[in-house]
Amino acid sequence: MEFLVVGLNHRTAPVEVRERLSLNKEQLPEA
Repeated sequence: MEFLVVGLNHRTAPVEVRERLSLNKEQLPEA
């Protein structure tokens, strides 16, 4: 099993980076 952890500060990260890492509801697995 592999895990990828990404840290991102919503105040200091550029909008372009935040948009690339954002997920919509269809991309999230069912809980």
